[in-house]
Amino acid sequence: MILEIFKSSNCPFCPRAIRVVEAVVSSHDDISLRVVDVRQERQRARQMKIRAVPTLVFNDQVIYVGAPTPEELDETLKAMTRLNAEKVKSYQTSEVSKTSEV
Repeated sequence: MILEIFKSSNCPFCPRAIRVVEAVVSSHDDISLRVVDVRQERQRARQMKIRAVPTLVFNDQVIYVGAPTPEELDETLKAMTRLNAEKVKSYQTSEVSKTSEV
């Protein structure tokens, strides 16, 4: 799972947001962090429809525009991780039901 934080070098809120994100992600072994500078990676920013920074994107889904508190981000990541695990389990179950024995 990937958490991206979209930032800009002239954003006054981005450095603090990055520090918060780095601290929170460090306690989630299953989440990788990617810092995306919107000026250097314009195509990715357009693809994700980034209109403001900082913006946090988890597995290609915008989860925050602005800087969350550490507690808010931690709870959101826990919820998103659980949701992702449920989707994987549901997918695996549905794929098994589509198979036949040989």
